[in-house]
This record gives sequence, structure tokens and C-alpha cells, in this order.
Amino acid sequence: MLKRIMAVGLTLSFILILASGCSSRRELNDMAIASAIAIDKRPDGFLVTIQVVDPGEVSSQKGGSGNAAVTIYQEKGKTVGEALRRVSVKAPRRIYLAHLQMLVISDRLAKKGLGKILDLFFRAPDFRSDFLIVVAKSIEAQQLLKITTPIDKIPGGNMFKALTSSENIWAPLTTVKIQQLVTDLVSEGKNPILTGITVTNKNNKAKLEKANSTANIQEIHKDSRFIYKGLAVFKKDKLIGWLNEEESSGYNYITDNVFQTSESLVCPNKKGSLLATLTKSSTKIKVLFQNHRPKIKVQVQAKGRISEIDCQDVDLTNPHTISLIEALTEQAIKQKIKKTVQTVQRKYDSDIFGFGSSIYAYQPKAWMTLKKNWNQTFKVLPVDVNVHVTIERTGKFGKSFINDIK
Repeated sequence: MLKRIMAVGLTLSFILILASGCSSRRELNDMAIASAIAIDKRPDGFLVTIQVVDPGEVSSQKGGSGNAAVTIYQEKGKTVGEALRRVSVKAPRRIYLAHLQMLVISDRLAKKGLGKILDLFFRAPDFRSDFLIVVAKSIEAQQLLKITTPIDKIPGGNMFKALTSSENIWAPLTTVKIQQLVTDLVSEGKNPILTGITVTNKNNKAKLEKANSTANIQEIHKDSRFIYKGLAVFKKDKLIGWLNEEESSGYNYITDNVFQTSESLVCPNKKGSLLATLTKSSTKIKVLFQNHRPKIKVQVQAKGRISEIDCQDVDLTNPHTISLIEALTEQAIKQKIKKTVQTVQRKYDSDIFGFGSSIYAYQPKAWMTLKKNWNQTFKVLPVDVNVHVTIERTGKFGKSFINDIK
């Protein structure tokens, strides 16, 4: 029954998208719905890969015919626009681009610059502005669109849902849409970032080939699957490096993009470990001037609970113990933020935090002078970090029952 309802809902959504008026109405059977696009660099231009949905397989009440729910079309072109048109000629149906969910760009291409590519997707009326953009890390972007996925039959939809849902519970991840990316590119004092995506066993050719077939769906343990990993650091429109998991988390704390996450801590008495889950986090950036030189103050306020504990002889009913855990959590967050700032300042020299934009908002006249040599100023910009954490809940029991197991 549930599958039937989902099938009807999906079909209706396609009809509603297409039926905007008599003059522009198109039959679903005459359209190919694009869910994801991948772009790779080639010596003579670009390789564009489009993942197209098969509505019949998606809406089948009994799991489909065993075939993949999507089809892949690929073409090369001197420009991305040319390659897209070549794909349209190759496909048996007209490709409908307004339902696009994911744009995957290879890291090789991102290092060359994204400006001209983004201009196409930003300018063309066929594309909406709510699709997500990610960078394929150490693998061609086309490979990400070939991986078959369980549960969600459409790999592009699987990528989209995984990233949007994970962002809400795990600090190192973030979503970026084209509007935000373009805004960061043209804004003063802010460079963009994008989430990285790769696949497991990417160097194992046999497992990758199996992951491209429907056999990958039928296996309990998948030979290869996609995984989001790290944030791509840009300087203007060019990829210049990556943040690791800890640094990516620090970035999201600074930019007030942490919804929920967890911090793994050593117990106050150094005997065991515990997990503090933050359920709310808020960050404010303050700009100060000392001797006409800017200074940034990052203030983080967070609330959470203790969700897992393996500490010996630690009583969570004792207020002093809670205070110690709060201090440990504060220190963990502070270290992440400081490490992230140091890495970006020393290694990448790219203001991805938008500190320059904050200065511009606070002191526009001062920014007019600072922006001329902002890269050099950013490298030595003092950044103070203050974190305050409140632990509101400790679970059902004050002490862990583990120590009482006989």
C-alpha cells in the first residue's frame, strides 16, 4: 500500500511539474527527467554525464523489473553547453533539466576554475536554483553517477537526501546551492567552499564495475558506495585544497552552520570516554579594531546532552562532574576552530569564513583600505575563540550501569 501511494505521488509530482499550462504542457512519456549531472575535464573540452530517471522503474509497485531506475547519457564538447546539446540529440526523449538535484564537478576541473561552468547553469532558464553542487574527490565525476544505490532507486536522489539529512546531524558536512556559490564568488571578503564526494574502493576496478550494475543493489554489503568526505577550499573560483573532517567541522562552527553533532571526549578522570551530543549551536562573529588593525572574535553558544558514556567512577548526578564535561566539550570545539583557522591562514590563504565580509559590514570605510591587501592581512588576522556549552540532560541514569555488571 505504501509503495502504491509513493508511486502515485511521484507520478503526480512529475505531472504537476510538466503541466504548467496548455501551451507548455508536455507528456511525461515524451520527457526524460534529469536527476544529476557530472562534468569532467578532457584535453579537448568537457565530458558531460547526465543521469536520467526511468519513471516506469521508479513507480513499479513490486520493485521494478530488476533493471536500474536510471539511464546514463554521455557526450563530449568543446564547451559544457555544447556537450549538453549533444546529449539531448543522443537521448530518445527530450531531457527535462528543471528537476535536477545534484551537480557533480571533478576536482581536476575545479582546479581549473568553475566560473564559466557556473555561468551556464546560473543563466540558463532550464535549470532551477535549488540543486546541490559537490566536488568529486580523487575520482572522475562520471563515476559517481554510475554507482547503483539501494533504498532510493535514483542515485542522484540518494546523494541529495544523504547530504541534506546528514548536514542536520553531523558538523563536517554542508550543502551549497548555486545561488550561494555564486554569491560567495562575487562577494568581497568571502571565498567559497563545496562538500567533497568520493566512492569506497575507488582503486579497485572490479568492485567499481560491480557497483555500476544492479548486482550492487542486491548485495547486503556493497562493493562500492559513495561517501561525503571533507570540504573543498576555493580561492575565487579555483579549488586549492581540502579540509579534513575535524577542520570541516571547525569551519561549520565558525560559519554558524552546525545544527546537531557529537563530540567524543575523554572522561574527566581520564578513565574511559563519553559522547556529548549537541542539539543546538549558535555562532556570532564580532569585529574589533585595535590600533586601526582588525581583530575577529568567534563566539559559540551550544546546548547538548550526554548520549553515551563509558567512564569509570563518574557520577553524572554531581554538578561538578557536569561542569567538567561542559569544559571538556568547550575545549574540543575551541581546538577544532583554532586548528581550522590556522590551517586556512597558513596553508591556503583564502578567507572562506567571510571575515572580510564581516569587516565590510561593520566598518565599510576601513574595508575599502583593507581589501587592497586582504590576502596578506588575512594570513595574520588575530582570531579569538570563545565557546560556552551547557549540558542540559544526562540520559535516564546518573551513573552508567556498566560498572555494576558482575
